[in-house]
Amino acid sequence: WKGREASWRGNGDANEAALPEIAIDEILPGASGAEASGASRSSCRLIRGDALDVARALACEGLAETVDLVYLDPPFASDRSWALEARLDGPADGRVNRHVAYDDKLETPAYLDMLAPRLEAMTALLAPTGTIWVHLDWRSAYLVRVLLDEILGREAFLNEIVWRRAPHLGRQAASQQFGR
Repeated sequence: WKGREASWRGNGDANEAALPEIAIDEILPGASGAEASGASRSSCRLIRGDALDVARALACEGLAETVDLVYLDPPFASDRSWALEARLDGPADGRVNRHVAYDDKLETPAYLDMLAPRLEAMTALLAPTGTIWVHLDWRSAYLVRVLLDEILGREAFLNEIVWRRAPHLGRQAASQQFGR
C-alpha cells in the first residue's frame, strides 16, 4: 500500500460547496490557565473553524511542523441533516426555533474529496512528535483511516479509541444487531 494513492469515484477537487463557511474563533486561556503555568498565550490556543481555513491561517503564521496536537471533529457521513433547536422565551412559551445546523449527506466519493485536503493540511502542521486525533463513528472511521494511512504512512498509526456505551447489563441485542 505504501507509495500507492487511494482512488475513488470523484477523487478530485474538494467539494467546498458542501460545507458552510465558518469563521475561525480563537479562545485564549485566562490568567489562571497558561499564563500561570508560564506558557505563552500564543502556544495555548483552541481554534474552532473549518480545518482547511484553520490550517491555512496557522501555516501563514509560520506554524508548519510545530503543532503538538490536532483534534478534528468532521462530519460522520451519517446521511442526515442535523438541526439546531432553540426554545423561545416570552408570550409564546413552548415554541421552538429549529434550523439546519449542517447537512451530512455527502456520498462516499464527495466525503473523501472534502476530507482529504483538510487532513493533509492539518497533518502538515504537526511537529515530528505531534499527534492527530480524529473523532468519528463507525460510518466513516474506516474510510478516514485509509486516508490517514496514505497521508502519514501506515506505521504512524498509534491507536484507536472506541467508546463503549453503558447499556443495561441484562439487556440483550435485537435479533438483527450486535449489542451496543
